[in-house]
Amino acid sequence: MKFLLLTALALLPQTPVPTTPAPAPAQQSAEVAAWDAAAALQTRADYPAAAAAFERFRVDFPNSPRALEAQVRSGICWFSDGNAKRVNHAVTDGARASFELSLARFDSVTKEHAQHPLGSRAQYMKGSVHLFQGDLAAAHREYSAVLEKFTADRSYVGKALERRAVVERHMLRPREALVDMQRWMKEFGTPEDTLKSVQAQIALAPKLERPAPPYRALHWLNGPAPLESCAGQVVALYFFATWCSNCPKETPYLVELQRRFGPRGFKLVGVMNNARGQTPEVVGKYLADNQFGFSVMIDAGATALAYGSSNVPFVALIDMEGRLRFADHPSLLTDWTVEALLDGHPVQPPPSQQK
Repeated sequence: MKFLLLTALALLPQTPVPTTPAPAPAQQSAEVAAWDAAAALQTRADYPAAAAAFERFRVDFPNSPRALEAQVRSGICWFSDGNAKRVNHAVTDGARASFELSLARFDSVTKEHAQHPLGSRAQYMKGSVHLFQGDLAAAHREYSAVLEKFTADRSYVGKALERRAVVERHMLRPREALVDMQRWMKEFGTPEDTLKSVQAQIALAPKLERPAPPYRALHWLNGPAPLESCAGQVVALYFFATWCSNCPKETPYLVELQRRFGPRGFKLVGVMNNARGQTPEVVGKYLADNQFGFSVMIDAGATALAYGSSNVPFVALIDMEGRLRFADHPSLLTDWTVEALLDGHPVQPPPSQQK
């Protein structure tokens, strides 16, 4: 009897459960095509067109699972466009306009969709926009917000933690940076290229805020500039090479820094290792061909070892009192850091004296 009752119940008409209608195949096809077209524009580095395409995607397909992602991708495209429009790492009017468009897209995500998984990515990107604009305080604030608001998204917590350490190094706060880097090593430790960079900065940390290592040249080109002759100036030791493929991207920026800040006491000094054919004749011709008028020393690699330069290009900043204050890839150097040293930015007080 029980079996018959259950069978009868099973045969009763079932009330359908309401569901969201699945998109028609034609709509799905149009959605995929629109997304792929926007992504292709981004891949080709046509960033304004890609940003517009992602924005159209969100308007045309508001119910798509990727609608909010399209907003984030639009912001990333405007960020990439702003970066492409910088000249010698300086923010041009065109770059500034693109960065502002980028921030507007990310702001809409973090304010209107704060709990969405994409919120952490948008928050992180806001920090990166401010960093590339040279607004270190704002970058620090946005990266910190990732750590405070999006602890569940470990991928962007790790990214934000490492980037906040970069900002703290720019802001001449190496002890705070060291805490963040040590935490990053303990909790994350990947990807490999970031790991190597963080390990190098941790190894360098004990040398910061201490007297800069002396350097002794085997040869000087364009006039000698030993450290003892640069007292009262901010010295930028620039480690580079004639064979370095990335150095031509960074050397003009450092030459421009010397042009702008030289009258205030900024001194650019090049450092080359005499390995791989870096003879005085080869280097002298390279400097003349490129019209580089700053002093360049050649040694056997002792200076690079003393300053933690395992790759080129690399730059180290020495303050007016002869202390090492910053060392990293030149693309990470900001005007804020140079100006702070020219203004006599003090050494960070020990932890016991920090508020």
